Parts: sequence; C-alpha cells; structure tokens
Amino acid sequence: LNFEFSASGGILVARGKNRENRTFFDPDLIDTIPRTIEILENSNRQSRYTLSAELDLAAFGLAKEGREVDLLGNFTACGDGHKVPYYLAANPIGTVKPDFHAPGFFSPLVIAGR
Repeated sequence: LNFEFSASGGILVARGKNRENRTFFDPDLIDTIPRTIEILENSNRQSRYTLSAELDLAAFGLAKEGREVDLLGNFTACGDGHKVPYYLAANPIGTVKPDFHAPGFFSPLVIAGR
C-alpha cells in the first residue's frame, strides 16, 4: 500500500505488488482522511511544510480490530519535476536510481493509536 501526500493537500493511495500493477483507492475514501497542513515557508528558495494525517488502517485493509499491526515503510520527499531535482528519504535507499517503492529498504513503522 502506498500513501502519497502533497503540500497542496492532495493524496494518492494505491495498492499493488509492483509499481506497474497498482489499483488506486476511491477518492471518496481518500477524502475521509483527516489531515492538517501548515506551510512554514514558500519562496523561490525553498518550501517547507508540516503534515499531520490520521489513517484509518482498517478502512485501507491494513488492520483488523483487536489485532496487532506490523507495518514496514519509509518517509520520502521527491522533487523530480523541479529545476534542480531532489530526493530525500528517512531510511537509506541503496538503489542506483532513487526508488521509493523498494521494500528491501523499508523499516518497521510504529503507529500511534488514540
């Protein structure tokens, strides 16, 4: 499962075994994701923002009530469409070209409950 968030509030969620064969989730379900975006800086030099999102793991098929959830993932930023492209990842990605969908470089995620 892949969640992609943008500073403009856009979200894409897709599921699939590889990047070529993904099924995108219904926009009506995606629109139910509570999120807050705070733009810290938006200039010609740089953009910075914070994003907070609440994911209903059961709604996306990642959890069942009363069961422990073990997830792997990474947090990334990709600016491949910029004049000077940039790529950033919380966990190192050991591929020749940036590949944010390489599960071999994911690490355990701790999901905080309410």
